[in-house]
Formats: sequence, C-alpha cells, structure tokens
Amino acid sequence: MKKSMKKFMIACAAVSSIAIAAGMSAMAADISANYSADNNSIPVATPDGAADGTQMTVLVVPSDKKAAVTDADILYINQAAKGELPATALLKGESLADGTYSVLVGYYNAENTFSIAEDTFTIGSAGGEGTDVLVGDVNVDTRITSGDAGEILTFIADEDGIDEGTVAWYAAAFSNALNDTRITSGDAGEILTYIADEFSESVGETVKVTLN
Repeated sequence: MKKSMKKFMIACAAVSSIAIAAGMSAMAADISANYSADNNSIPVATPDGAADGTQMTVLVVPSDKKAAVTDADILYINQAAKGELPATALLKGESLADGTYSVLVGYYNAENTFSIAEDTFTIGSAGGEGTDVLVGDVNVDTRITSGDAGEILTFIADEDGIDEGTVAWYAAAFSNALNDTRITSGDAGEILTYIADEFSESVGETVKVTLN
C-alpha cells in the first residue's frame, strides 16, 4: 500500500470522528460532490493547496461511518498523482440509499503536510426523514416566548452557548428566514415580532433538518 493511502486509511479508520474533524482541511468546499443518479457517480475535484506531484487518495463513505471505515462501507477509493485521478468517481452498486455521504481527499500540501479535505452530499430529503425543528423554539420547550429571544441574545454576548448543529441551533438560526445557520440579533428580533402577533415568514414554522 502506498504511503499516502496507508496514512489516509489510518486517519479514517483508527481515530475518532472528533480527531478527524479537527484535522480536516479548510479547503473542503473546493471538492465537488454533485451526485448523479444516472450513473451512480460524483465528480472529483482537487483541493486548492495540493502540492504538484502529490499522491492523492479519494474515499467515499457514508458520513456516519467515516470514523471507523470497514471494507463494506467503502463506496469508492482510488489513488493517483495530482491531475491523474479520474474526473468522475463511479460508486459501488447501482444507486445510493437515502442518507448523507462524505467525500474525503487525502493529499500533501506545498509544506509536505498531510491533509484531508471533505465535502458531503445528501440523497433524499435531509438524509432521510430529517428532524423536525420548530423555528424560534430555541430552548426547545415546544413554545415560542421571549425566553427564546433571550437565549439568542445571551449566545451573541458569549455568555452561554447554543451547540452548533443541534435543534436549538437551527431553531435560532432559521428565525429570520435566511436559513444561513448564522445566529444574529435579527433572529431574536424576529421572534419578538412573532410574539407581538406581527407577521413573520419563518418563526412558528416547522422545518426538517439533518442534525450534525
């Protein structure tokens, strides 16, 4: 097994998902992962910063399996020098089940540091059924009150946390209808507007999301 492929498989199979996430390249968004149902494939792009001549390894697995990859989990794996990988990865099987999948690319940068870049793609609605989130219910008590707006303002002031990717996070972030997962005072203001029986395009609605 080549050096970079061995290192990549060790990184994906022998450490926790937290450790993997901490080591991910910030250039993950440069990997294209637009799934094609016609031929069960995705395009593969080279991350910015990959050194010329570096051996690159591409791995595609279900996102919930990447911390402990087994042979059965691997939908695609390949290694080649930069510029020599196929532009399209043909995945195992005829089609993918609903769910969220990770495309991981291992490579060396110009400083000869090994990096892993990641992108994800989802088949079906929010990776399956998704989780219901009541927009505006930040404290997740099934009611929308001024306390929910207060949770947001406290979070912005760095006095307390709303864990990213949780039901509370999306309930707060979607409150101003931007659906951009940023939490600002505008989200709190939209909740207060809703409580005052004024119009809101988002607060009080139920949406489905895939939790991190």
